[in-house]
Amino acid sequence: MFWTLEGEIIYDMQKRFIYIVNHFSRLGKHFDTDELNIKILKYMDRSWQPKVNATMELKNLVNMSMAFSLGN
Repeated sequence: MFWTLEGEIIYDMQKRFIYIVNHFSRLGKHFDTDELNIKILKYMDRSWQPKVNATMELKNLVNMSMAFSLGN
């Protein structure tokens, strides 16, 4: 399972996530944009929970880039 590491900044977490997703892609497993956004929002640290909840309620996760969903 994928989790944010203690003290890890969003940029580093995003790099790790993309690295994993790219490996799955090379193995033939592809994900939809909304599926990736949900996965990454689901595993954010608890300190991000209010922003995660608001993002999932208000945003169209299909059209949102991963960078936007992370707040970059």
